[in-house]
Amino acid sequence: DNKNSLAHLSTCCGSPAYAAPELLQGPHYSGPAVDVWSAGVLLFALLVGRLPFDDENIGALYKKIQSGFYRMPDWLSSDAKDLIRSMLKTNPMERITIEKILIHPWLRDVMIDNKTTVQVMKSNLDEEVFFKCHRLFPDVPLKELRQNILHGFGYQTSCYWLLKMNANSVEPLPMFAIKSPLNKTSVQRRRSKSLDEPINNENSINF
Repeated sequence: DNKNSLAHLSTCCGSPAYAAPELLQGPHYSGPAVDVWSAGVLLFALLVGRLPFDDENIGALYKKIQSGFYRMPDWLSSDAKDLIRSMLKTNPMERITIEKILIHPWLRDVMIDNKTTVQVMKSNLDEEVFFKCHRLFPDVPLKELRQNILHGFGYQTSCYWLLKMNANSVEPLPMFAIKSPLNKTSVQRRRSKSLDEPINNENSINF
């Protein structure tokens, strides 16, 4: 809450790759600032398909996190780059706040109107897609699955809409391909290291 948002915490837990630099440097840290960093790592992973800081050696991973250096793909939009840079500031005092994230141009552009979402969810289901979805959840009664998809936002709903998107697309989604080896070049965005711009987030200088 707002009363405790300025209080410093001392318990450390979670995946190392998502840890903020201040977690590695001292016993106390600001909870909201650490959450913003972790969310920034997650946002980068969702948009780019890899972690900004990663290494099999935990010591090397911590050094990368503390350095603040990572490579930003040049194909990301300028707003996405700006938000990621703001969230992955190694100095927590310079890091963007949750309140400012909510009004950031990139987030405003991608947010879906709740009323539109509700109208879509209450529309009739595509029966063919629905029964395909049911084959993935055979233990769930048809009526229950239908209600979950129409009025819920869980994995069953996500599965239905992925199947529907796949049915409407020209090329099948790789995750639904059957008896076909996963073609990495079709799943991963073709890119080379030369297309990634290295970031020194401490000084926000590209080199």
